[in-house]
Amino acid sequence: MSHDEERWGAAQPLEEPYASRLRTHPGCVLRVVYQQTNGLVGESFSLYDASRGRWHQSWVTNRGSLLLLDGGLEGDRMVLTGRKHGAAGGP
Repeated sequence: MSHDEERWGAAQPLEEPYASRLRTHPGCVLRVVYQQTNGLVGESFSLYDASRGRWHQSWVTNRGSLLLLDGGLEGDRMVLTGRKHGAAGGP
């Protein structure tokens, strides 16, 4: 178990939000793990989808939320858009 995985398993509340960025799958995927002070824990995966020529990002939380984003560079900015899905399946 990595240090980050141990931290996320901690039961005590944090005093401030925490996030870590990890490169995984030999530099092809950026994984972000975060925890807010209210107990919300989430994780995202970002990657370039060469088959569609677009960037994709998926976010999930311990409260059942899912956010799927797609997009790409617009000038010097990364712009991703999408829809959030709640635990009950709706927005």
